[in-house]
Amino acid sequence: MTKLLLPLQKGLKVFFGNPMLTFFSITVLTSVILVSQIFLVLGFSINNYFQGLTLISEVRLYLDDISEDKAQSLGNKILENPNVTHVRYLSKDQVYRASVSLSGDGVSDKDAAQYFPAMLLIGTQVSNGDTSTLESIMAEYSQSNGVIYASYGKEIVSKLKILYYYISAGVLLLGALLFLVLTFITYVVIKLTLYRLAKEIEVYSIIGATPLFISVAYIMDVIIKLVVSFVAAYLILLTLAYYTLAVLLNVDFASYLVYPPMSYFLYLFIAVLLSGILSSYAGVRSFIRSTQS
Repeated sequence: MTKLLLPLQKGLKVFFGNPMLTFFSITVLTSVILVSQIFLVLGFSINNYFQGLTLISEVRLYLDDISEDKAQSLGNKILENPNVTHVRYLSKDQVYRASVSLSGDGVSDKDAAQYFPAMLLIGTQVSNGDTSTLESIMAEYSQSNGVIYASYGKEIVSKLKILYYYISAGVLLLGALLFLVLTFITYVVIKLTLYRLAKEIEVYSIIGATPLFISVAYIMDVIIKLVVSFVAAYLILLTLAYYTLAVLLNVDFASYLVYPPMSYFLYLFIAVLLSGILSSYAGVRSFIRSTQS
């Protein structure tokens, strides 16, 4: 038990040895870890919103010269499909007026409405950018009696999916960059600590202590700083989120925020610790080599 506590005692000794340096290190590490946690929440929210996204998209059936009753009868038949949420009938005149309102210029001759085909708009749910339901509905009813052809807004769904991939890739890239920044900052922090204790390390080297033995105290110091910084960053994140949502936006904090499970923060914490241990050990090794030469 004493052997297990010895590295911790050494780390605490280094940690409290220079309060100003410790405070500076924790402040910088907390800032970087806070940004990393924000990106974790952002990435999780984007993924969560997209995976839970349900678009009401409509398949458009363009009709030949059939009566409204026949169109309504076809619509009632289509409604029996469990994937269909609604069916709307638009007459030629309604399609014409909708076209005019969208284009803004329109056609001056009202009789031109006869050139616009009547439509059945079939509503269905599209989850996670999956267009297979739309495709199957379009294929099933495009050959129905009185239907000229069918289409749907495939480009909108595709663009949404592409946008999701671009945003996800951007978040991952920035997350990787932050991880490298955190590793570099940890390396700088350990270097500053080592320069302050250069004489003590030199004595250890002279008496034949191994690099691993020398590194233990300083690696433990970095671990303590990372733990304190991670907890501080997490508390700041919660405070910022609550203040932004509850105070500034006046919305329910608990129900509005899409917050990752604690396991995600645990994975991030493990990654931060591994980065800190490796970078601090590399810093100690390089510093020992420089003092020996």
